[in-house]
Amino acid sequence: MNKFLEILAAVGMVLLTILLFACGPSQEQKAQELTDAAAAVCDSVQQTYSTVVIEAEYPNVKLNVALDDSLFHAELITEPVANFFLAKYIQTLPGNNAKPLMHKVKEAQGAVQLNVTDLYGKTFTAELTPDQVIGLFTAKNTQLSVPAVKEGLETLLGTQLEIPARFKLAGEVSASVEGGFLEYEVPVKAIDVANLTQGNIVFYHEQLLKNQWKNLSYFAYMLKDLGIDGIRIVYADVDSDKKVKQAFPWRSIFKE
Repeated sequence: MNKFLEILAAVGMVLLTILLFACGPSQEQKAQELTDAAAAVCDSVQQTYSTVVIEAEYPNVKLNVALDDSLFHAELITEPVANFFLAKYIQTLPGNNAKPLMHKVKEAQGAVQLNVTDLYGKTFTAELTPDQVIGLFTAKNTQLSVPAVKEGLETLLGTQLEIPARFKLAGEVSASVEGGFLEYEVPVKAIDVANLTQGNIVFYHEQLLKNQWKNLSYFAYMLKDLGIDGIRIVYADVDSDKKVKQAFPWRSIFKE
């Protein structure tokens, strides 16, 4: 009988060990681990990007980005644009130190909630799986839907060209990526195009562009990675085919 009880006790201990192993850490422990991992990554990131906050909300992680430049309107951001710049951003993180956090989110069957808020109080939101975020660590431009990114940039930046008061618009300014430049077409009447020269466009726009882009050299660097080498301004007569164009490479916009 004693032998039989010893066998039962041994079996019980084995079953208990298996059960404890199967259960692993409690949900509270997992939540705390996720919180700690998110806090560590947040501390690291904020040393360079003070407008980025990463926080855990088990089983998810929130990535909150505050846009601090008036050029950007969150409601005009598209998912391809968000994914492209998120990829470029996380590829600058030292040693891919956010990957362990993504694995914890994946283990918890959570998601990454991206919130991008602008100066006007508007927010762009998107939800990504941990695998999608991990894929962005090594994503090349060919994997980031570059045509859709360029189209999204035309929407995001299309209304952001400052027009000197002397010009009376005869329609809406439009933006497109043409020939390696972000091209703004400014529709005006013939009187505004008749005697306009490239030198005039430089005179009227160079300082405006410098002021608008002075804090955005890193953003321009990422645009260059898309094959966008600067800004071209085109004044177009709405009543004829007459156009006057002037390009502003990034080097001219950012030179002192």
